Amino acid sequence: MSYTICSIQFDENLAEIVKENKASVISDGTDSLSEDFKSIQNSISSIHKTSSIILKSFAPQTLSITTSNSCIDENSPWFYNNITRQSVELALKVRSVGSFILRNSSSSPNSMVLSVRVPKYIKKSLVVHYLIDYDRDGCKLRGTKKLFTTLSALIVHHSIVTENLPVALDLRQYYPESSQSKEYSDYLT
Repeated sequence: MSYTICSIQFDENLAEIVKENKASVISDGTDSLSEDFKSIQNSISSIHKTSSIILKSFAPQTLSITTSNSCIDENSPWFYNNITRQSVELALKVRSVGSFILRNSSSSPNSMVLSVRVPKYIKKSLVVHYLIDYDRDGCKLRGTKKLFTTLSALIVHHSIVTENLPVALDLRQYYPESSQSKEYSDYLT
């Protein structure tokens, strides 16, 4: 809409300039004014074209939206679709600090649960659970503002930076032979 409004205003200004210059050309009848008029008209025309190009770059873009959620990657090794909270807690209690499992939330629609093994001084039961909200724009830990395009991006981010979690997520259990886990193993323990 702003493109149309600007064009209308610009065209009105152009019409006023044209009227003024035509009147001066008719009254004087000199060729120099006619040349000046053509020069002004060409300048205005080139400015109008440039402003149209600039304004078009700010026009709303149409995006294709898929109905499936691209945030969820159910093939990730840390994702367990149908697992209960109790089973997750039993599995994580015998793992090292930073171990985690991601599952669908049974009580909160459009949410997943990130369950993380933490030290006993943080939680006696050794496991804390975080809701992850997701929609077509991405996913984030509930109560935070940082949005990630995929769950994998959220997981990898929190394996490097604890930020909103009490411990860094440990990816080594899922990728034991990766060069990254060997290279950064000192930082993750």
